[in-house]
Amino acid sequence: MIVRPEVKVERKAVKIDAASVARATFVAKRWRDDTLKTAQKLDCDSEAKQRLSEQLCETCYYLRKGGLAGAAVTQQPCGICHDLQTYGSTATHTLCMKCAKKYELCKRCGADIGFRERPKFTGASDNG
Repeated sequence: MIVRPEVKVERKAVKIDAASVARATFVAKRWRDDTLKTAQKLDCDSEAKQRLSEQLCETCYYLRKGGLAGAAVTQQPCGICHDLQTYGSTATHTLCMKCAKKYELCKRCGADIGFRERPKFTGASDNG
């Protein structure tokens, strides 16, 4: 068993003054307002035409926008047909567009595009 010394991280106190409170308030309100706008779009699926053209479920389209990804060209096979997909970053999708459309699945996460329950899925090949 390897025993490692305890790592202690110390940070300096954050300076709190009128400017920092104003800035934090502005950022917090903007984050809240942006979240409410996103929730409204999600609730009525106001961008359904665009979302479906990208073959994305509501969750991936409205809630998983942006995010972090590595800046490296990345290849990943489709989860069904195994055709190699190439992306400009490490933010890859689960399926190729052809399979996502054929099986009515979200290209990014693989969920049913309309959130229908599927007790059985046929068409997927062995993921080996």
